[in-house]
Amino acid sequence: VPSAIMFSFTMMPVFDVQLEMMSIAALIIALGLLVDNAVVISEQILVRLGQGEDRKNACIGAVKNLVIPLLAASGTTIAAFSPIALAPGGTSEFTYSLFAVVAMTLLSSWLLSITIIPLFCYYFLKPLKKDTFLGRAVNRLYSPYEHFLRLAIRLRWVLPLAILLLTVFAGWSFKFIPNIFFPPNERSQCIIDVTLPLGTDISETERQIHALEQWLLTEKKSDVESVSSWIGEGGPRWYLSLSSELANPNYGMLSVLTHTEGPDEIKALVNEINSHAEQHFPDARVSAKTLEVGPPVGDPIQIQLFGKDIEEMYHLRDLIIAEMNQVEGLHSVRDSWGAWTKQVSIKPNLAQSQRLGLTSSSIAAAINTQYKGLTASHFRDGDKAIPILLRSSEDYRASPERLQEMPVYGSVGGYVPLGQVADVSVEFLPGSILRKDTERVMTIQARVKGRFASDVLNDIRPKIDKLYASDAWIPGYSIGYAGESEESAEAQGGIVAALPISMAFLSLILIAQFNSLRRFGIIMLTIPPMLIGVTAGLLLTGSTFGFMTMLGMIALMGIIVNNAILLIDETDSQVKSGLETVEAIIAAAKSRLRPILMTTVTTIIGLLPLALSGGDMWNSMAYAMMFGLGFATVLTLVLCPVLYSLFFHKK
Repeated sequence: VPSAIMFSFTMMPVFDVQLEMMSIAALIIALGLLVDNAVVISEQILVRLGQGEDRKNACIGAVKNLVIPLLAASGTTIAAFSPIALAPGGTSEFTYSLFAVVAMTLLSSWLLSITIIPLFCYYFLKPLKKDTFLGRAVNRLYSPYEHFLRLAIRLRWVLPLAILLLTVFAGWSFKFIPNIFFPPNERSQCIIDVTLPLGTDISETERQIHALEQWLLTEKKSDVESVSSWIGEGGPRWYLSLSSELANPNYGMLSVLTHTEGPDEIKALVNEINSHAEQHFPDARVSAKTLEVGPPVGDPIQIQLFGKDIEEMYHLRDLIIAEMNQVEGLHSVRDSWGAWTKQVSIKPNLAQSQRLGLTSSSIAAAINTQYKGLTASHFRDGDKAIPILLRSSEDYRASPERLQEMPVYGSVGGYVPLGQVADVSVEFLPGSILRKDTERVMTIQARVKGRFASDVLNDIRPKIDKLYASDAWIPGYSIGYAGESEESAEAQGGIVAALPISMAFLSLILIAQFNSLRRFGIIMLTIPPMLIGVTAGLLLTGSTFGFMTMLGMIALMGIIVNNAILLIDETDSQVKSGLETVEAIIAAAKSRLRPILMTTVTTIIGLLPLALSGGDMWNSMAYAMMFGLGFATVLTLVLCPVLYSLFFHKK
C-alpha cells in the first residue's frame, strides 16, 4: 500500500494533479482497490504452497496464471473511471484528479503485485498450519454455497429472472431518492455579493460595503473571525467553484471567515446576513451564500424568459414570480435585469451630424473624454505608472442638464453643442438588458430553504407550464430553465456522452482477454444488478443522488467486472484441466470465493472513512459504492456461474 501511494505521489505532478480535496478522496478510494491485486496473488500463492508446491514454483506459477487477468481487471476499473476525464466542461475540470489518481494507483498496484508481492511471499509467506478465524468462517461457507449454486444451476433461468425483477424494482424505486447536483460546502466560510443600482459611483459602493463590514465585525464578532472585501470587481478566483464577476463600479464582494463549527451554523449566519441586508440596505441586492462545491451554479432555481419588448417581459416576469411565490421553500426571488434606474439617453441625429462633418464615433469620443476621461500622460511612482486623466470637473459631470451644451469638436466650424447633433433626454430603464444568442433574456432567480432544489423545481414546472399554455401568456415569448437543473443535466450529459468511449475501452479489454463474445456477455450481465444494492443503500441511509454518486456508480461497474473476470478465467482453467462444465463451474466458484470476498471487504473498509466523515460531498457516493458492491458481489458469485452454465453447458 505505501509503495503504491508513494508511486502516485511521484507521478501526480507529471499529470498536473495537485494534492487537494478530489485527489485526497481518490487516494482514500484507491486504498480499497489497490490491495485487490495483492490479495489475489498472495491467496493464489498460499493455495499452491498448501498443495505442496515448492516456494519458487508457487510464486512463479501464481504470477503467470494471474498477470493478464489482473491487468485486465485493473484496466476495466480504469476504463470505468475514464468518463470523468473524457467529459467536457467545468465538471471534468473539477473531478479530473479523481480519475488520474485512481488510474495511477491501480497501475502501480498491478506492477507491484507481480513483482514485489511475489518476492515478499517467497521470503516471508508460510503455509498456514491452522487457518485463521476469518479463514475458518469463509470455509464454513463452502458447503452451503456449493449446495445453493448447484440448485441455481439446476433451476437454470429462475435465478436470472428473479434478479432481473429485483433490478427493475430497484430502478423504479430510484425515483424516491432526492436528486441534487453538488451538496453545499461545509467550510466555515461564506461570501456576500453586493450589487447596487447601475450607475452607482464606486465611492458609494465602498461606503455601503464598509458599513456591512462594520456590522459583521461588531454585531456578529462572536461568529465572524475576519472579513475580506473586493470593491468594483469579484477579485481573484481563489476557489475553483467561485465565479468571479467582471469589473463594475456598482459591485463588491465580501469573503467572511467564521467561527462556526458545522453546516447548520454557517447556514444560520448566512440567513441572518440576508435578513439584515434586506432591512438596512434596501437599494442594494445583497446575497450571502455558502461556498459551492463543483462548478459554479449561482442560484439553484433559474427560469429564463426570452422575448423582445421590455414592458411585456416585465409583465410576464410578474406572472412567473406570482406562481413561484406559491411554492414552499423559495426565498430571495429576483430578476437579472435589476431595478429601473434614471439614465441619460443620447440619440445622435445622423443627418444633422453629417452636415456638420461629425460622426457617431466623434460624438461618443467627446462624451467619453468629458466624463470618463482621456489619458494624457502617466505619473511614475517607483515601479508604478499612474494615469493622468483629462476630463471635466466634478461639478460639470454631476449636472446631466449641462449635456445639452457640451462641446463636440471636429465639425467644420470648430465645435458645436451636443444638443445640436443629438437628442438628449432622461429616461427610466432597466439596470441592465441581457442577451443570450442575440435574444433578450431575463432570468428569474431564487434560492431554496429547507428543501432540495430538485423537489422545488418539480413543483414549479407544472405551474409555469400551465401559465405558458394559458391565455394570459403573450405569444412570441419562450421559457427555459437554468441553475442547478441545467448544470446537473449538462454535467450528467457530458458523462453519458463519454460513457460509450469508456464502454468501448472496457469491451476491447474483455474481448481481448477472453476472445469470446459469450464470456463478454456474461460479464456485462453482472453489472445491472448492482442497482439493487445502490438503491437500497441510498434509501436506507437517507442519502441523495448527485453527480458524485453517479461517478461512484460508474466506477462500481469496473470493480464488479473484476470479480466476473476472475470467476470466468478460473472456470476456463478448470474446464481446460478436464473437468465437466458444471463441476468446473463449482470448483472455480469455490476457488475464487475467498479472494473475491476478501477484496470486496477491503474495498468496503477503504470506503468507510468517506462514508462516516466525508460529509455530504462524499458519503452518498461511498454508501452507493459500499452497498452496491456488497450486493453485487453476492449476486455475482451466483449469477456469473449460472450464466456460464446457461451459455456453455448443454442440459
